[in-house]
Amino acid sequence: MNRFQDAEAAAKEPTKCVDVNPALILYDVAFCRDDAAEMARQVSRATGASGVEDLLLAMDADTAAYFGHLGKARELSRGLRILRG
Repeated sequence: MNRFQDAEAAAKEPTKCVDVNPALILYDVAFCRDDAAEMARQVSRATGASGVEDLLLAMDADTAAYFGHLGKARELSRGLRILRG
């Protein structure tokens, strides 16, 4: 619906974003805006955050694959804890 500003504002307001980590929404908004720097910032901020880090790494791997960077996608996927056991 192209309401990226509304989604971003909701993600930044803690009382409106209780069912999902705001970083996931902010990453998606950055993807839609083709903002690689913001996507990287969200992945970096999630590093070490239990339950969020793997999701953002998986999203980042999917993004790399989407743009045809399959080697990078594989490398990112190898870093996922859910795959390591």
